[in-house]
Order: sequence, then structure tokens, then C-alpha cells
Amino acid sequence: MKKLIILLLLSGCATQSNPPEPPPVIDEQTHRLIKTHKRILQEQEAQAKKEKPKKTREKISTKCVKADWIREGVFLTLLAIDWGQTLDIVKREDEGFSETNPILGHHPSRAKVNTLIGAVAIGHPIVACKFIKSPKWRKWFQYITIGAEGYAVIHNYNIGLKVNF
Repeated sequence: MKKLIILLLLSGCATQSNPPEPPPVIDEQTHRLIKTHKRILQEQEAQAKKEKPKKTREKISTKCVKADWIREGVFLTLLAIDWGQTLDIVKREDEGFSETNPILGHHPSRAKVNTLIGAVAIGHPIVACKFIKSPKWRKWFQYITIGAEGYAVIHNYNIGLKVNF
């Protein structure tokens, strides 16, 4: 062990306290440049923290948008045509026409037709835009009801019914 200590002392690897070197002399201009550089780096870091994208999911709007209102307009137009055709059924019962809607029955009165169509005209947009929060399901609801009304209108036209208010 003594030999190891002697070797370390002789080789200069022993831990001696050497006097610290004096710090390099920095002129005023270099000092200002370093401070400015540090300030710029701090500002860039602060800006980067502000611009970090949030990892939260983007919130999907549950309100009706323009496309929803266009589909509502299409549905209500078809409903109005169906309304006129249904009133034509009421006027032409003696010709053998009858209603196939189970809610109205085979031979509905004019008042019953007007009441049901009015309720649907008011209720459909409320259901679509207030109760169905998912845009995907709202679209499906609207397309299915447009399809059903479209089918009824085409069927009524093909059997000779007119829009007769």
C-alpha cells in the first residue's frame, strides 16, 4: 500500500490542491453579448412552452351546423309534399284511396292530418338538433327520415295522388 501511495505522489496523480486558474477576462461588449444571448434563449423557451399543442381531444360540436339545417329543409319540404298528398287522400276517399300510416288510420280526418303533420314539422328539428348530440347519429336520423318521406312522396305520386291543400 505504501508503494502505491509513493507511486501516485511521484506520478502527480495524487490529489493535490492546485491553485485555481483565474477566470478569463471578459470585456464589456462580450459580457453584454452573453447576457443578450441568454435573454433570447429564455424568451424562446417561454414561447415554446406557450405554443405546445394540447394533448386533449378536440371537442366535437353538438350544435346543428349548416349541413344539418339543409337536411332539415329537405325533410320539411318532403313532409309538406306528403301533407298535401295525404289531404288529397282525405278528399278522394270515395275513389278508393286510403292512408297507410298506422298513426292516422285508413281514413283520417283533415284535422287529424294537420295535427300530426304540424307536430312532426315542429318535433323533427327539435329531436335532431336538441336531443341527438352526436353529429354522426343526427345525420343518420335525418337521412333515414328523408328516405322514408321521399319513399312516401314517390309512392303517392305513382298511385296518382296530387298535392292538394
